[in-house]
Amino acid sequence: MSELNLYELSNALEKIEEMSDDDTSLLEYLDSVQMQVADKINNIVRFRRTTELTVEAIRNEEERLEKLRKLYENRNKRLKAYLAYCLKKMGKDKFESEVAKINFRKSDTTVIDDFSKLPKEFVSVKTTVSANKTAIKEAIKKGIVVEGAHLETNENLIIK
Repeated sequence: MSELNLYELSNALEKIEEMSDDDTSLLEYLDSVQMQVADKINNIVRFRRTTELTVEAIRNEEERLEKLRKLYENRNKRLKAYLAYCLKKMGKDKFESEVAKINFRKSDTTVIDDFSKLPKEFVSVKTTVSANKTAIKEAIKKGIVVEGAHLETNENLIIK
């Protein structure tokens, strides 16, 4: 028997079971197909576990790289503050060289002293609207018709 993929094997298995003959060669063929199906399923499960580990490794690497990025961002902030401190201490507002031009610029920053005292026209309200799926599910299971929602029965594959 040639090497078939899992889809082809499941189709072959279905056709063999429809035949249901007592022929010995047919039973041997059925055993062969069933063994190949088991091998394919096991290989898919092994491959899936490998990809799960890869995803976990990537997630860990993302976290490590994020920490490293934050470390360098903070280092850059400290270096910039150090430069500003040194220039101010020397009484310089500018510095120029072949590497960089450094100068100070005035800017305005809005400081909120007491948020509760702000007039309403200066307050933004952010609202997140979402469906409470748990409450909807409970209501539908109790026989209540919820307009705009329904329950669907899913079949979830559990791999242990």
